[in-house]
Amino acid sequence: MIDIGSYVLNYVVERRIGEGGMGVVYLAQHTQLNRKAAIKALHPMYVHNPAIRERFRQEAATMAQLKHPNIVDLYDYLEEPDALYLIMEFVEGRELDDYIQNVSGPIPEERAIQLFTKMLDGFAYAHNQGIVHRDIKPSNLIVTADYNTKILDFGIAKIVDGNNKNMTKTGSRMGTVLYMSPEQVRGEAVDKRSDIYALGVTLFQMLTGRPPYDEHNATEYEVYNQIVNSPLPRAKTFYPNVSERMQALLDRATAKHRAERFQSCEVFKSAILGNQLNTTTSSFRTTSVPTQPRLKKTQNQVPKVKRNISHATYEEEEYTIDNLPPLDRQKGSELRIVFVALLALAVLLLVLWNPLQWKFLEPVALLSNVNETEEEIDSPVTQAQALLEGYYNAIESRNFNNAQSYFAAELEQYFGFKNVKPIPDVQKSLEYGWKQYVKEEHIIYPETIQVETDELGNHIVKFSYDYTFRERGEEEQTVSRSAEFRFNMDWKIYYINNLR
Repeated sequence: MIDIGSYVLNYVVERRIGEGGMGVVYLAQHTQLNRKAAIKALHPMYVHNPAIRERFRQEAATMAQLKHPNIVDLYDYLEEPDALYLIMEFVEGRELDDYIQNVSGPIPEERAIQLFTKMLDGFAYAHNQGIVHRDIKPSNLIVTADYNTKILDFGIAKIVDGNNKNMTKTGSRMGTVLYMSPEQVRGEAVDKRSDIYALGVTLFQMLTGRPPYDEHNATEYEVYNQIVNSPLPRAKTFYPNVSERMQALLDRATAKHRAERFQSCEVFKSAILGNQLNTTTSSFRTTSVPTQPRLKKTQNQVPKVKRNISHATYEEEEYTIDNLPPLDRQKGSELRIVFVALLALAVLLLVLWNPLQWKFLEPVALLSNVNETEEEIDSPVTQAQALLEGYYNAIESRNFNNAQSYFAAELEQYFGFKNVKPIPDVQKSLEYGWKQYVKEEHIIYPETIQVETDELGNHIVKFSYDYTFRERGEEEQTVSRSAEFRFNMDWKIYYINNLR
């Protein structure tokens, strides 16, 4: 390890800024160039391993060739008998996992796409240089103040990859394992499509605010088993505002078989930026107007080529929007079975329910008089509950565009303290509040919801809820509140009064 105030080449070490399983990272200042740097010192337990020293040297040479705005630069490499150092660009910003946990929560889709496509640019560049990261995770991605992203630790994962594949069945906590692809778990050779899987899991965490597996309670063995045998959990189960389009992108990126994933970061970026997934056919379609022709493969496109990466040979093809391979070529027979089963179920319900009131079915129709469920679904209380939950989800997303559709054109009172009329004032009020609070969460108690309708057809809704929040620099707090919302006849909010 390095003493504070000591020198590494022309850099004076100022302080420790991070530590991981491979070593410690320090902030340093160049004595002549007035340039800051991050110095990573390899852990002493690896320093005297000849194989690791040789591969560390090779990886440093490889990293020096990576020059891209979304990849952290390698400035220099120093090898001493008892130490190995990587001297890298110092990036002001937050690691993505810290950014999600302490700043953003679930990242709104528009902002997530802005950040994620920059990551894809960096990884596409590295893949085209023949380099596979193999340890993609939010802690290896930096978000800067201007919403740029930088990729860390290219090559370091390769040094230890494969040295720790034992499945611990009890008591283990996960780090990198949460983002491993099925082929990594099985100990198979990896290629750039393994990175694409990890990027899909990273995008899942950006959209939902948490990784797909329980990192605190599950063991490594349990997570390994889920990665290999079970689809990634549905994003909506963790955050309801994730769109079906983004879910379809996640499904494609994290497919169990490599041939069914996006075959390159360029194709992934094309899908996330310019195209809309048709979730019923698992194919991509453009969002252009109907008069424009759909994209077809032309003679000028790149033909199939063979490449060999990490001893795994596969075919790579430049895909247009319409010729992406199906997610699962084996699902045809399964879909037919499902279709037949659904058809049989529909016939059974037709007989038992008799929605068309056919007289010859009345003797066997057992459900034809059950109307309470429909009435309950359409009740004002149920409708108010759905609107309140949707509204608070929109507020917690920290994106005014998500919340705007819930407001009427004018508000008499907003949050019980600010008299406003134009919608832009509400936006400013919300955005000001979001800057003050790191976390906000609303838990509604449905049994407390009361709905009244006045003579003009407006709906007055009163209810109780718990509000959990944390201001910057303060401890998390939870307070119980009651509130009064007033909706106009179109169920748009025109009055909100929060009571302590």
